[in-house]
Amino acid sequence: MTNRKNWPLALSISPGELTDEALSALAAAGIKQAELSSGNIAPFYETLVFTHKAKKIVARARAHGVEIGSVHLPFAPFS
Repeated sequence: MTNRKNWPLALSISPGELTDEALSALAAAGIKQAELSSGNIAPFYETLVFTHKAKKIVARARAHGVEIGSVHLPFAPFS
């Protein structure tokens, strides 16, 4: 098992919140990884056509020094 002290600081964020300003602030705060999450909205892979925008989302994050480490898929129905 890896030492948790070596784990990178990360957070979960909606793709709609990944503005250049937000990504710069994350990197400045030492957050180098993010998980994409749809939160309580309709699944972002449908509303934002995620599969067609994945490369653009990842490239934008990387340009600010933030890696997209995972995608949080919805686990319950949202109304």
